[in-house]
Amino acid sequence: MCALAAAFALAAAVPAAAQPSNNAVTADFSAFQIIAQRNIFDPNRYPRYQQNYRRTSSRSAPTFSLVGAMSYRKGMFAFFDGTDPDYQKAIQAGGDIAGYTVTNITLNGVQLATNGQTINLKVGAAMRLEGDSWVLNQPGDWTESSSGGGESISPQETPAPSPGAGGGEVNDVLKRLMQLRQQEEK
Repeated sequence: MCALAAAFALAAAVPAAAQPSNNAVTADFSAFQIIAQRNIFDPNRYPRYQQNYRRTSSRSAPTFSLVGAMSYRKGMFAFFDGTDPDYQKAIQAGGDIAGYTVTNITLNGVQLATNGQTINLKVGAAMRLEGDSWVLNQPGDWTESSSGGGESISPQETPAPSPGAGGGEVNDVLKRLMQLRQQEEK
């Protein structure tokens, strides 16, 4: 026991070695740069091997389209999308977009009015600014040139498709299918 008491006395007499503390030099932002570079939640991120990547945006004609319509407790809303943030919004009847006032909203489309003109814009259709006037483009009417591809806006409704325009083949197929069904039912 004497030896053990002597060891404790000797240990108490010798100063203890200092332990490293947590007071290290504080790191600056560059130490955490990897977190910003590899953030998987960043919607604007791009592959690391293309760090000098820059988006090239071609200046296209301003457009907006009717994406859809929905009925809420507060009423009908029309949803628009476009090339400008001003054209990306949800509007109730009486709201404005690109100088047009939404006068009526149905689930199939909206009615736009300006300067005495009334335009029926169906879901999927778009308006494109060509020169100083807006041109209505139905789905499938887009062209690469900015000079055409759409119909000029008439003061009333958009024209209906002409009867019999390419419908002959479709009618023949429908007739044959109906005949086959009648034969199967017999």
